Amino acid sequence: MDRQGFVRRGYTAGDVIHRAVSVLEDADRSIGRPHAPTRIRAWHDLLRDSLFTPAGRAAFLRRVPVSPPRRRHA
Repeated sequence: MDRQGFVRRGYTAGDVIHRAVSVLEDADRSIGRPHAPTRIRAWHDLLRDSLFTPAGRAAFLRRVPVSPPRRRHA
């Protein structure tokens, strides 16, 4: 990849979830686009509704019916 002029950029789940603006900034720099941090809002909207956040998990649990535990018969 190096010989072809490509740069590999690796990110962890923590980077993508907690430092997404930095990931976006790297992507913008890589393709020569001006960095506009406000473009991350769409990602934050998706993240907020996902199971990766307390709000997303709470919303999920409100949508999913919870049945009481089954009792085992002896």
